[in-house]
Amino acid sequence: DFPADNKGTTHRSVHLRFGTISIRQIMQQAQELNNKLLNEMIWRDFFMMLLWHYPNTAEEAYDPKMRHLPYRDDPEQYKAWTEGRTGYPLVDAGMRQLNQSGYMHNRARIAA
Repeated sequence: DFPADNKGTTHRSVHLRFGTISIRQIMQQAQELNNKLLNEMIWRDFFMMLLWHYPNTAEEAYDPKMRHLPYRDDPEQYKAWTEGRTGYPLVDAGMRQLNQSGYMHNRARIAA
C-alpha cells in the first residue's frame, strides 16, 4: 500500500486502459507473483464496473451529499497543486512523480 513498495504495482495502468495488455495476462502473472497485485486488479475491475453502471460518477461524486462541497477556483492554488507545492508531502510527492515520470502510484493518486 505504500508507493515505495512495488509488490502491488505493475506500472501497466496505461497498457490496461488502452488494451495493449489484457487483465487476464496480468492475472496470470499475479498468481505467479503475489496476492497484493491480484487484489489491486480486483479493485481496478470493481471500480470499472461502478463506472459502467453509474457513468455520472466520471463527472460528479457518487455520494449525492458530496456533490455540493465548496470549490475554490483559484488559479494560483491549482498551479501549486500541479507543480507539487501544496504543503502536503504525500500529494506533493505524487504530483512531482507524475511531472517527472508520467506515472503516479495509486496511493498517491488517491491522495492527490
